[in-house]
Amino acid sequence: PLALAFGPNGYLTVANYFGGARYRGSVTQYAPGSGNIARTITKGISLPYSLAFGSNGYLSVANLGYSNDPSVTQYAPGSGNIARRITKGINYPDAVTFGP
Repeated sequence: PLALAFGPNGYLTVANYFGGARYRGSVTQYAPGSGNIARTITKGISLPYSLAFGSNGYLSVANLGYSNDPSVTQYAPGSGNIARRITKGINYPDAVTFGP
């Protein structure tokens, strides 16, 4: 794991650099107060390096990119559903953050 974040729902979210689909990595979320996996996200993940939650509950993942596929992927609150994937102007992002 390269990054950890606690979301507004209390879930521990972990960026797993390797593993998952074709070694692209994954993001695992654990239920509050337990070690139980709530979900594992692989769709839109490509060597995740950093995580951040916005005040709106959206999860953003900075993907260094496998085979020259760097991006920032955002997921709808409480799900593994991709809200948007940003690739234009992205060159191996190593951090994400949100402002007020």
